[in-house]
Amino acid sequence: MMPTQLRYPMSGNRTNDMRRSNCFLFALWLFWTRGGYWACRRSRHIVGLHWLWSPDLRTWLHYEPLAPKRLPHAVWHKLYYEGRIRRGDG
Repeated sequence: MMPTQLRYPMSGNRTNDMRRSNCFLFALWLFWTRGGYWACRRSRHIVGLHWLWSPDLRTWLHYEPLAPKRLPHAVWHKLYYEGRIRRGDG
């Protein structure tokens, strides 16, 4: 069963929102702390991979940017950005 509120170490007092991180660190943290599965797919925002985590292969959580930047020179933004935790792969 999935928790309704998820706390991530970098979130401070907020839930389901984080300050700055990336999808890889988010999926890795959940895999280490809760087990389950992690997977990658082609990113919709950059040329590269996007990482997701699932406890049961039916429900997926991932970390996505609040304001995606598609600029090729915004490399730092792609690796370390302000975002939110999303449910599903949409």
